[in-house]
Amino acid sequence: MTFASFVANMVTHLTSASVADMLVYSLGPTLAYNLAAFVILYYPIQRLFDWMSS
Repeated sequence: MTFASFVANMVTHLTSASVADMLVYSLGPTLAYNLAAFVILYYPIQRLFDWMSS
């Protein structure tokens, strides 16, 4: 969704940032945060689902 918004703004000339800027300052940190949240929360949520299913 973020990349689609960026492309739409680029097409309509509402942004002057390059694709590299968008990747480094917006998309990269978002992906890093999501990966960290997945790694931290995977096992507790898996144990909760295992506990609930038995």
